[in-house]
Amino acid sequence: MSGATPPDRPQDRSSDREELRAEIDRLRLANQELLAEIEDVRSAPRALWWYSRRMWRAAWQRYYIARWHLLHTRDPKRGLRVREKYGPYVARMRHTPLADRRRILHVIGNFHTGGSARLIVDLVEHLGHRFEQKIVVRSLPPTPAYTNVDLIHLERLPSPRALTRILRTVRPELVHVHMLGHQHDDYGKRDWSWYHEAFRAIEAFGVPCIENINIPVEPYVSPSVRCYVHVSDDVKHRFGRLDAWNETIYPGSDLDFFARPDGVPIADDTIGMIYRLQPDKLDERSIEPFIQTVLRRPATRALIVGGGQYLDLYKRRVAEAGVADAFTFTGYVPYVELPSYLARMSVFVAPVHTESFGQVSPFAMGMSIPVVGYDVGALREITDAPELLAPAGDVSALSGIIAGLLDDRAERLRIGARNRERARSRFSVQAMVERYAALYDEILESPGSAAPARAPSSQAPRVTQRSTGSDAPLVSLVMAVRNGERFLRESIQSVLAQSFRGFELLIVDDASTDRTRAIIDSYHDRRIRVITNETQRGLSASLNRGIGAARGRYIARLDADDVAEPERLAAQVELLEQRPEIALAGSWYTIVDEQGREIARRAVPCDHHEIRWMLGFCNAFAHSAVMIRKSALDEVGLYDESLTYAMDYDLWLRIAARMRVANLGRYLVRWRANSASLTAALGDGTERVERTTMDLARRLGWPEHAREENTRRAELLSSIIAGSPADMSLQEAEWATGTLFALLDTYCREHPEAAEYQDALQENLRRHVARVCFWMGHRYPDKRGYAYALGALRLGVRVRRGALFTRDATTLMLKLLGGRLAVSVARSIVPRAAHG
Repeated sequence: MSGATPPDRPQDRSSDREELRAEIDRLRLANQELLAEIEDVRSAPRALWWYSRRMWRAAWQRYYIARWHLLHTRDPKRGLRVREKYGPYVARMRHTPLADRRRILHVIGNFHTGGSARLIVDLVEHLGHRFEQKIVVRSLPPTPAYTNVDLIHLERLPSPRALTRILRTVRPELVHVHMLGHQHDDYGKRDWSWYHEAFRAIEAFGVPCIENINIPVEPYVSPSVRCYVHVSDDVKHRFGRLDAWNETIYPGSDLDFFARPDGVPIADDTIGMIYRLQPDKLDERSIEPFIQTVLRRPATRALIVGGGQYLDLYKRRVAEAGVADAFTFTGYVPYVELPSYLARMSVFVAPVHTESFGQVSPFAMGMSIPVVGYDVGALREITDAPELLAPAGDVSALSGIIAGLLDDRAERLRIGARNRERARSRFSVQAMVERYAALYDEILESPGSAAPARAPSSQAPRVTQRSTGSDAPLVSLVMAVRNGERFLRESIQSVLAQSFRGFELLIVDDASTDRTRAIIDSYHDRRIRVITNETQRGLSASLNRGIGAARGRYIARLDADDVAEPERLAAQVELLEQRPEIALAGSWYTIVDEQGREIARRAVPCDHHEIRWMLGFCNAFAHSAVMIRKSALDEVGLYDESLTYAMDYDLWLRIAARMRVANLGRYLVRWRANSASLTAALGDGTERVERTTMDLARRLGWPEHAREENTRRAELLSSIIAGSPADMSLQEAEWATGTLFALLDTYCREHPEAAEYQDALQENLRRHVARVCFWMGHRYPDKRGYAYALGALRLGVRVRRGALFTRDATTLMLKLLGGRLAVSVARSIVPRAAHG
C-alpha cells in the first residue's frame, strides 16, 4: 500500500487546468503568428493570382445575385416588374445628441441581418447621443438591411494603408472590433485576412480597442485590445485568455416588441423553432424531435420558421414520416412578423448542435414560452433550466421533454412566466446598452495607453457569499414605500436580478392606499420579507423599523422608484469584504427621468478625505446607492426621525466623523428624478442648508444676526462644490473660490491624517472649481453678458492654469469668439440698412 499513488487533490487538478489553459493560449497565439507570416510573405505572382481569383469570384457572385433577382421578379402575365420587398430597418437615435460626443469606430466583416450587425445598430440607437459612431464594413448585402447608419465600405484590405487613412480622418478615441474571422472555411479565411490588416492599422494608429467574440471563434490577439467581450460565459470559458480582461455581455433584445399582445391566449399543442436552416447551428437530424413528438401526439402541430439549405430536406423527411399535414414551413419571414409566429407556439424547441448565444431563445422567453433543446453551448446558461435540456443529439429524450410539457399546461405557464422575468432582467437591450456604456466609459477614462488595471479573469477576486448565521443572508436591502405602485415593480425586479444572491429584501409598506401591497404580494420569492405600518410613520421611522428587523451583516438601501444595476450588490460586498476599515460604501449613479431615459450622470468623489470634505457642503452619497455595515449603525445610531428629508445626510456625517467611507467609481444605481424625488431634494436642501450654514458661520466667524447673508454665502460655497453653481456675480465667484481653498487648508490642519493627501486634494479642487467657472461662462448669452463669460474664463484659468487647454475651456473660448464676431457683424450691417 505504501507504493500506491495518492489521488490528486482538488487544488492540484485546478493547477493542472490552469497550466493547460495557459498552454492553449500560447498555442493559439503561435498559430496566429504563423498565419500572419503567411499573409506577409506571399510572393508577388501568388498575390496576383490570389487577387485575380478574388475578382473572378466577386464578379461571379454579382452575376449570380443579378440572375436570382431576375428569376424571382418575373411575372408571366406582366413581364418584368419590381418585386415587393421588405424595406430595410431604419435606425433612429433615441436621445438628442450631446454637444461633446466621444468618437467610436466599429469594425466588422459584414453588415447583413445577423446578431453582430444588430448589436451595432442597438448601440447607435441607444448610445448615439453620447458617442459618435461610424462603421467600417467589409461585406454589404445586395439590398441594405439597415439604413440611417454611417457605413464606410472597405471591401478589400490588402494592406493597413486604407484603414489607416480612415482612422486619420475619423480620429476615433476607441475602436470596437466585432470579430467574425476564422479558419474553418474560405469565407471565414477571407474575413480573417481582412481583420489581420485591420488590427495592424489599429496598432499603428495607437488607439485602444475592444474586441467582441460573438461567435465561437478564437480571438485575434493584439496589444491594442483592452478588453475581450464574449457573447456568453460558455464562449468566454472556451476562448477567454488568462492574461487578459474578459467580459461577458449578453446580446440585448427588445422585449417590449417580443411581448405577448393583450388578449392573445397562450397556444396549446403547437411546437416550433425559428432558425436559419443552415449547418452552422442545425444538422440533418434537427427535424427529428418534431417528427417523433407528432408521431407520439398526433394532435400536435409543428411550425418551422426559417429557410436555408435544409428546408427541402426537412420537408422530404416529414413527408416520408407521413406527418406532413401537421407541419407548417414558412421559409424566411420578415423580422417584424416574428412575434406573431412565436405567439402561435406552446413550446420553443432549440435542436442545435452549436450555440454561442441563440437570441431567438430570449425572444421566445420574452413571449412567456418554455424553451427546450439539447444541452449544448450556452443554452443552459440562457434558460437556467437543465431539466428542460436533453443530452446532445438524444432525439428520444428531447421528444419526451416536449411531450411532457404539452401534457402539463400549468407547468408550461409557470415556466413561461419565469422565462419572461429572466429575459427581462438579463437579456433586455437596456441591460446590454448599459454594460457597453460603462465599458466605453471605463476604457476612455483610463489614462494614457496602458490598459485599465484589471485582474485576469482567472485571478479576479471572488465574493464569498457566506452568511452571518445558519440561514441568515449576508446583505439586507431595506426599501420603504408609500403609494409607489408606478415604479415599484421595476425596483423589485432590479433587486431580484442581482448577480449576488445572498441577500434578503425587506420592504416596509408605510400604510399605502394604492396597489403597492398587491404588487408586493404578486412575488413569491422567499428572499422578500414585508413589514406593514398600520398608520403612516414617515421614511425615517420606516427605514429604522426595517433595519431593526434586518438579519444581514450589511444594510443596503434602495428607494422604491430607483433601479439597481445587476452587479451593484456584488461590487459593494466585494469592497466591504476586502476593506474592513470602510463602514459606508456608495457609488456613482445615473439620473433618469420618469420614462427611464438618462438625463445625466453623477460621478461623486471616491476617496474618504474628498468625501468628508464634500460632506461639509453637500451630500456626497446617493441614498439608494449606499451599503452600510450594521455594526457601524449600532455604534452611531439609526436615522434621526425628527428630520423629514435630510435624515440620510445627517447619518453620513455621523459615520464619516468616526469611520472611513468610500464610493465605488462605477454607475451602479439609476436614480429617478420624478416629482416625489424632486420634492425630497428640495426638502433636503432646506434642512441641509440650515445645518451647513450654521457650521460654516461657526468656522468662518460670520455674524449670527446676518442670517440671510449667511445663507447666501453658504449657498455659493455649496453650489460650487456640488457642481451646479447658483447664479452669482463674478465678485461672489472670486470670494467663494478663495474661501474654498482657505477652508481646505484649515481642514488639512485639523485632520493630520489628510495632510499627506493635501496636494492631491488641492489639485482636485482646482480642477473642479475651474470646470465650474467655465460652466458659469457658458451661460452667456442666455443669462449673462459677454464680459461675464470672459471674466468666468479668466477666473477658471487663474484657479488652474493648465485648465486653459481643456475641452471645457476650449469650447467656451470658441463660443466667446463666435459671439463677439456675431455682434461686430450685426453692428456693421444695421447702420447700413438704416441709411439704405
